[in-house]
Amino acid sequence: MEKKMKRNLKKMIWIFCSGLLVWLGGCTENPFSDNIFSGTDGQSIAGVVHLENSGDPSGVFVWLKDFNLKTYTDSNGKFSFNLPSKQQSHPGGGLTGYYTIYFYLENYELVARQVYLFDGAVDYAKSDMDAKGFFKSVLEMPQLVAVNTFLDQRQIDDTEYPGLIFTANFTSVHGKDIRITTYLLRGGGWGRIILLKNGNPADSTKFIDLGATLGSIHFSTRSSLSIRLPATQWHFAAGSYTPVPYFFVERDLPDGLIDALGREKRSFSKDFFNLPLRYDSTPFRISN
Repeated sequence: MEKKMKRNLKKMIWIFCSGLLVWLGGCTENPFSDNIFSGTDGQSIAGVVHLENSGDPSGVFVWLKDFNLKTYTDSNGKFSFNLPSKQQSHPGGGLTGYYTIYFYLENYELVARQVYLFDGAVDYAKSDMDAKGFFKSVLEMPQLVAVNTFLDQRQIDDTEYPGLIFTANFTSVHGKDIRITTYLLRGGGWGRIILLKNGNPADSTKFIDLGATLGSIHFSTRSSLSIRLPATQWHFAAGSYTPVPYFFVERDLPDGLIDALGREKRSFSKDFFNLPLRYDSTPFRISN
């Protein structure tokens, strides 16, 4: 009797195991796999950003919209942040679904990546991540507008110069229709520019305003704007300066992105230096 019971028990175990293997084989994903999510409460997300034309990858604004988490890339283009615990993000349980991370530079294309969360934890397989929450592929950001700002001459004697003429060339890198907002003079020309005095605090920076109004220019190849500062109207102390172009690109952005970035970063003030923006600018020197 005892032997018969043992045989029946072994038979039941064999049937159960066979059925389990069949069930697992029919699944598209193994629910017990280690590469789906670790199951910990707070997950980290990390990756690397590259800019087209080998630009400096630091300072790219990274924003996980639904959590309002934000950070910036470092000098190597790396970024990382931690997700809040499921109790913090959604009392009563963790969030499940796809969530979008945006990567923003003012004159580069806005790029997005999605991550999939299951009960507040990262699903690595659905998010193209490794087991440590690191994106497997490098994120590439195409450039929208290349900007080059320069003075008509590099060395100036402040007792002789009749005025300064600054020019900014805006180039649509891939031939797309571009519209930028800046300050324009009624009769044509550029109406505002920032002159950063190198090696000095921001308080010594010049914010030049010729009474311009906010307007926009549209181009698909290249556009140039110039501003002339008469010597009789403006005086500059001796030293080295870098012209800083004031503008921003008009385009549709996700709701909340500019607020998360800080709207003052688009203002005509020293906060503009913190705008994630890429441009080439040729320094010049004024001597006594």
